[in-house]
Amino acid sequence: MKKNIISLFLLISFSVAKSQIDKAIWLVGGSGSFSSTKNTFNSPNYSQTSDVVGIKISPNIGYFIFEKLAIGLRPSFSKDKAQVTTAAGGYTNVNRFEIGPFVRYYFLNKEKPYNILTDISFQTGLYAFRSDKGTNNTFSASVGPVIYFNSSVGLEFLLGFYRRNEKVKEVFETIQEGFQIGIGFQIHLEK
Repeated sequence: MKKNIISLFLLISFSVAKSQIDKAIWLVGGSGSFSSTKNTFNSPNYSQTSDVVGIKISPNIGYFIFEKLAIGLRPSFSKDKAQVTTAAGGYTNVNRFEIGPFVRYYFLNKEKPYNILTDISFQTGLYAFRSDKGTNNTFSASVGPVIYFNSSVGLEFLLGFYRRNEKVKEVFETIQEGFQIGIGFQIHLEK
């Protein structure tokens, strides 16, 4: 009985839900992502590779400049742990703080209780590992579905690619490329 009531509630909610992706609507929310990458480290003295697992938390605020097209700003915090796969071995634990613009486009019409979106972002920020401090730039592109609970709230599932370049002065440079899986929660603030 209880399952039937919950199922009926969800069916009614999704059948009347639709997105607000009109021009002049604000978008507020955030996402969390998981990544798995191969890391290549290069310095004047040696090179090494490692397997990296990371998490990233990213709040965002955006604005629909056209119907279906939003731009905005996204700060983020990420933490990576890596195991070095070359002969030297070892582990690393890295923290990053980044901020930068994003652009997202919704492909379907707003009358549907779901949509497909693509999200592209570029962030720049600070890198910290032990006493090493540096800068980093990250480009990411993701695509996936969003399911609306009502006209304002959506849950999104994204799959994508990212590339990060980190530099610590003239000491070393690191490049990471890999895939990421994310889940996000967005609120479309109606007029």
